Amino acid sequence: MDHGDKMFEENTGDLHTHLNGSFSLESLKRVAEKNNCLDVYNELVLIKEDYLRRTELQPENGFSEELIGLIWKQFALIHKIIQNLIDITDGVVDVVQSSTAEYLEIRTTPKSMGNGTVDDYINAFETGLLLARQQITDKKRWDY
Repeated sequence: MDHGDKMFEENTGDLHTHLNGSFSLESLKRVAEKNNCLDVYNELVLIKEDYLRRTELQPENGFSEELIGLIWKQFALIHKIIQNLIDITDGVVDVVQSSTAEYLEIRTTPKSMGNGTVDDYINAFETGLLLARQQITDKKRWDY
């Protein structure tokens, strides 16, 4: 089983998803190779596997702060892998392609990346949505 499959195998009714938490591991690996940070990707995979293993069952009192901290570690590593606006555009397409949700609302927090402005980030995100709409034809409805 590919590491990313477990995240999406039963995910058919999303109300919303966060871009940086929804990239497939396959996509993150490609980007990490391109951005010369495969070591960061490998660390992410180990933390993600540890988190998934330790959270298979939800305890009555909720998860520990340590486990919640693993979520934030994953986001920090993803932010190190995703380094430019092309990564954002390609990532949006990946998230749409990877999701089996009937309704998918992708949220993100625009920020300046590299030489790009916040507006450039928004444009890269929107370009990803437009490309996904052109390339992925099995989704029921498109609103943006």
